[in-house]
Amino acid sequence: MYATKQPQTISNKNTMSTNFTRPPASFPPSAPSSLAAAAAAAAEVPCKSDEEREREQATFYERLLFGVLLPYFAESASAELVPRRSLRVLFGRADLPPETVRLALDIELGPAADEGVPCVDVEALQRVGRLVAFAQERGWRYEAELRSGRGFVPLGPPQLRGLAWDGRRLRTLEPILDDGSL
Repeated sequence: MYATKQPQTISNKNTMSTNFTRPPASFPPSAPSSLAAAAAAAAEVPCKSDEEREREQATFYERLLFGVLLPYFAESASAELVPRRSLRVLFGRADLPPETVRLALDIELGPAADEGVPCVDVEALQRVGRLVAFAQERGWRYEAELRSGRGFVPLGPPQLRGLAWDGRRLRTLEPILDDGSL
């Protein structure tokens, strides 16, 4: 069926000799096209370092705050802070249980006394967003799991329904306040 090569001997002075037969270069004979396509796509995507991911995510959160949240939630045109409720609405679009979103907010911002007070800047938005991204990536739902992600950079920003991020641009695909959830 397959042409076999001559057995090769690998030896190491700490181990015994081993004989094995290598399969031909065309092995497996016919990989499913979806697996081959996935392998080719994975080979084309370079692995990003923590610094590159951090820079890209910093850009994401700046554009999220200034392009998406402030137009809806800012109290004045010169404001750079949004209320906590804006994050509850935004990260409610992450398709996570509401309790998980509340935990991420409580861990990074503290328990809410008044959700309407503007107190969230781009750094606070990024800290909460990273916990939401970890919850999505790893299936985290509990406080101890979320706390363990503090200070680390997830693989990417959170996936939020109605927003598209391509690494440079953030596009709004649907209204953020489509359900009157304030």
